[in-house]
Amino acid sequence: MSDYCGTRPIDRIWQKRRKGERMEKFVNAYEKSKFICNKLTIGDRAYLAGIIDGEGCISCFSYSGKHRAIVKRIDIANTNHILMDWIILKIPFFSVRIKNSSKYHINAKPCYHAVLDRTTCILPLLESIYPFMVLKRTQAEMMMALCRRRWNGNHYLTQKDFDMADSFRNLNKKGLKP
Repeated sequence: MSDYCGTRPIDRIWQKRRKGERMEKFVNAYEKSKFICNKLTIGDRAYLAGIIDGEGCISCFSYSGKHRAIVKRIDIANTNHILMDWIILKIPFFSVRIKNSSKYHINAKPCYHAVLDRTTCILPLLESIYPFMVLKRTQAEMMMALCRRRWNGNHYLTQKDFDMADSFRNLNKKGLKP
């Protein structure tokens, strides 16, 4: 059965994470996520890069409503809850959601989606797994460049940022590319 309740994993996963190490007080979320990513072993980084290359999606899109904004995301989708347990144990800032498609397909398994959509966590994660990425290396480079522009004092979005976000649509397009 499922180990998840809504978007929050069950408490035993978080307890396992807390038993082995003592978390220090951090200045901000970026420092905390950088600390967690630096504690990953080389094997864990390579495995996570392979998961994102094969099962994941690095995406960025812009939308305009009252204010124009850019949304940056890393998604991993899989039907195996053991993989999602491992991801949350290693990188606790992913949130996991369940998509149950049994309404449409009778014998379908539930699909678990691990989503990371905070800029403060995306940049250190991509920096730690970038050397091991193969297929989504260009998306990772563009995402890191977009995140660094925000961290280097560019708090206002420019047209270059929106063009960069729109170019993700061409990179992530499904099917044959002309």
